[in-house]
Amino acid sequence: MNNNIVEEGASVGQRDFQFSDSELTKLKKHTINLRDGRFIQSGSYSTSPSDVEDLFNKHIKEAYHQKRSEEQDFNLLFFAHGGTVSEKGAIQQALAHIDYWLDAGIYPVFFIWETEIWRSIGDNLRGRPKDRGLFDSIGESFLNATDWTIEKAVRLAQIDHVWARMKSYAANAVEPGRGGASKVAVELTKVLDLDEIDQDKFRIHGLGHSAGSVFHAYFLPELLRAGVPTIASLHFLAPAMTVELFQHSLLPLIGSEKPIHSFTTFTMSEEAELKDSVIKIYRKSLLYLISRALEPAIPTKILGLVESIRTQPDLVSFFESEAELILSPNSSDDPLSQSQSTTHGFYGDEPYTLNSIARRIRNSDSISPFPQDFKERVKSFELSETSRFLSSPSSRTPQKRALCIGIDDYPTAPLGGCVNDARNWQSTLQELGFDSVQLILNEQASYQGIVEAIEELLNDCVQGDQLVIQFAGHGTSIVDVSGDELDDQRDEALVPYDYQDGKLVLDDDLGDLFDTLPENVSLTCFMDCCHSGTISRALGLFSAPARGEERERFLPIKRGGVIEKDHREFRNDRKKSRNSNSSTGMREVTFAACQPWQTAKEKNGQGYFTTTAISLLRSLGTVSNRVFLDRLVARFPLDEASQKPHLDCNHSVLDSPIFSIGDGGKTHHTPLANGVAVSRGENVDERKLVVETMHRYMEYLTS
Repeated sequence: MNNNIVEEGASVGQRDFQFSDSELTKLKKHTINLRDGRFIQSGSYSTSPSDVEDLFNKHIKEAYHQKRSEEQDFNLLFFAHGGTVSEKGAIQQALAHIDYWLDAGIYPVFFIWETEIWRSIGDNLRGRPKDRGLFDSIGESFLNATDWTIEKAVRLAQIDHVWARMKSYAANAVEPGRGGASKVAVELTKVLDLDEIDQDKFRIHGLGHSAGSVFHAYFLPELLRAGVPTIASLHFLAPAMTVELFQHSLLPLIGSEKPIHSFTTFTMSEEAELKDSVIKIYRKSLLYLISRALEPAIPTKILGLVESIRTQPDLVSFFESEAELILSPNSSDDPLSQSQSTTHGFYGDEPYTLNSIARRIRNSDSISPFPQDFKERVKSFELSETSRFLSSPSSRTPQKRALCIGIDDYPTAPLGGCVNDARNWQSTLQELGFDSVQLILNEQASYQGIVEAIEELLNDCVQGDQLVIQFAGHGTSIVDVSGDELDDQRDEALVPYDYQDGKLVLDDDLGDLFDTLPENVSLTCFMDCCHSGTISRALGLFSAPARGEERERFLPIKRGGVIEKDHREFRNDRKKSRNSNSSTGMREVTFAACQPWQTAKEKNGQGYFTTTAISLLRSLGTVSNRVFLDRLVARFPLDEASQKPHLDCNHSVLDSPIFSIGDGGKTHHTPLANGVAVSRGENVDERKLVVETMHRYMEYLTS
């Protein structure tokens, strides 16, 4: 398999959007869809390396020759959207923009690079049930908080790691041999090297809105490294990149005698930035929140903030001599410098700004302009078109959706049946009527890949959805860093592909993710790995060992070793305390391959637990969770001393049909000796919880 391809059916960013034939054709000619910097090959719309080859060798070449037949230059524009834009929103924006850019005489190519910081910020600030955090119990009273308290609270809620992860997507896109943007650079260079192409008439341009500037900080230098001789112009709209990144990556390349010939930044005046807001809670533009809460250094100089430029003598000199800084809103009569944006989020659709950029690219005042109501047209496009071809989480009908994970190719202690297990689970769930089953295997199942896949599954829910998560791979235990494991000071964990970096998917991680499960959505997990959940393992009290060709799905982590050291550093960098007083309770149902003191085993390329569970699901029909466990134990091929499956769930769903939605009781779970861990109801004083949460919040703000 090509290194820069996400395997068919493996995309953690998959959306089952439906497109008309004309829309799909347009997207193939003008968009490149990336996930974590790599190509997506699943769902109703994807991009593959061959699609990129067709884009340049067929569509762009044809457009170039058409322009040359009209004795015009060919202008190719690479557009990178901002960090507040979801995949759905970016596709909508591209479909709304394409024809207008073409009418203006410019061939646009949109990078759909799946950012979506907006949802993480908005959910945490609002305290939405699906993303519970510090503000879950504070509710609407938080609306009266000051910007300073919001900045501090956002840092406490650790949304900064989402921002950092988004920036890593841009860097990953140019990773040699793997990044999707690297493939774009290679194919563009091949076209430019053709004898039939006049490079002087083939002009390349970049346009980045907000975090799109970060994408171009990696992509444009990659174009030049690949052999593209020059980039005619670069335009930023309210760039969210740091001044430091700009100075390092792009500033040395810009100038009339340098590879990037011209550079223009459109951004709002200080007055307009201060009048903007983030979801009507934070009373400044998003750039201020990035500067003061999302970057590691507080505050960080952001290129789109005028105050950051004014404090940098080299940037002042740069904009006076080699570049232009255009502030919005303005009343300029110069058709190259008009801009009327007053909000950060809609800069990418503001018609005056887009027309100024189109005129600069064409080096002409005579263009077919974007209409003055273009922003409204984009909004209306979203409302009318979404209902037809985009599956909206708020309006779609309930679905059965699943995520299957399998890892064999561990750098050490490889396994031989986990990928087979994941594929068998995928086919079984599809046979059982699941609408969408995502599959991530081996190196795709990194720490980040697993966490993001689960986030994707849980974030796109509607009431009535039935979800399944399956994992086959190593389990382990490791020293508890957060201090919440009082019995043995060990955390249980799933072992991702990149565990050697100290990144393990802890039970705490899964608990935090599962706490976001919306009401009236079911989640059933099938974990074909070991719990490693008691101190008996540390004392050497193992269950019956693997026999013959059997392998144990347990990876021991050496105490005091390099992995444990890296684990401590990784956890300390992103440390947060789980809210043990959460009134949410346990709503997921987890079938585990073995008891907490046992190991899961595999033989002949498959796990015992998976093989037995799949056979039952295909033959039993609809049974309760309790009955399914009883049948699973009765049919299990190993004796109970060696491996006995285990059920962990709220007692209220024990007798509910498997995969069904329980009552979501506000409870905590305790283990029972019969192999079932159930939850016992507790009356939670919600008023007391709110008061306690407010006290903790005020203590933090005054610390």
